[in-house]
Amino acid sequence: MNWQLLKTEVDNYPLLTSEALADQLNTANIEAVQNIQVADIKQYLVVTGKILAIKASLEPAALLTVEALDSFDKFVMIEPSNVAALNNQMDGLIAVNSEPKLFTIDDKNYILSLGVTVISRANQLGLGVVTPGDIEYVRGLA
Repeated sequence: MNWQLLKTEVDNYPLLTSEALADQLNTANIEAVQNIQVADIKQYLVVTGKILAIKASLEPAALLTVEALDSFDKFVMIEPSNVAALNNQMDGLIAVNSEPKLFTIDDKNYILSLGVTVISRANQLGLGVVTPGDIEYVRGLA
């Protein structure tokens, strides 16, 4: 536990009880970026029945998608170039004129949502789980 970091955070809430502050710090309510696992994208495409159509398509966007799905394990979403490339790739799939639609904006939004998670303030600070006793301890520090 980084006690000084916790003390700095605790000092911002002098009126909260140790229990209330621990609950507040441990509540997952902050959106954070996470990597998108290619296995999760593949699972989505299989479940929605889109994988076969993408693999069968000769459209350049579909061919590139198949190559990307076979080449990468994850998309690192804290890298702006990765986010831009993934967005461009999915926009290319959306632009393909086919019936039924090869890929839609709803598909894109779902896949992008895989790169978002919700974390607690304590996790954001790298503190792990904070207990009321931890807060009482840092409040006792000079």
